[in-house]
Amino acid sequence: MMDDLTEQQEVTVDYERHGYRSYLVFICLLQLSTRSDDYLVDTLLLRDELHVNLLNTVFMNPKILEVSTNPK
Repeated sequence: MMDDLTEQQEVTVDYERHGYRSYLVFICLLQLSTRSDDYLVDTLLLRDELHVNLLNTVFMNPKILEVSTNPK
């Protein structure tokens, strides 16, 4: 997935978050799409494997346009 995402010119990003009855809001599901593929990432299941540096290879790359469908 990361190899594919880092080669794209644009990536669409959406997420579902949980914060009901909690002061701590966290992302439960991360949805990433390219023009040809869709990726669903269960961030709760993979919270120990996901780290900011891994996702920053996409999100901080100035050559990749990130289009958010939920820009809150």
